[in-house]
Amino acid sequence: MHLAEAEAILRRRINRRHMEAGVTLLDPDATYIEPGVVIGPDTVVLPGTLLRGATRIGARCVIGPHTLVQDTTVGDDCRIQYFPCSSRPRSRTK
Repeated sequence: MHLAEAEAILRRRINRRHMEAGVTLLDPDATYIEPGVVIGPDTVVLPGTLLRGATRIGARCVIGPHTLVQDTTVGDDCRIQYFPCSSRPRSRTK
């Protein structure tokens, strides 16, 4: 219980720091950004996004929703989003 509360406090602090620097987090409670991540101004981070490790996001980007970006550099004016796909063929029932 205490660990979850501490994590929530840390997440709110990190998210607030980014929002004060000009980043838009549409749902801060559903956005996870690790302490070392750098995000440029006017970037929008959509719900369910995880930004981890040595990630650097440029300015004026849109990231998410439901996207993991880890140890990656993203330039300015980019869009990163989750695209679900399946490599399994469809099966038919008779």
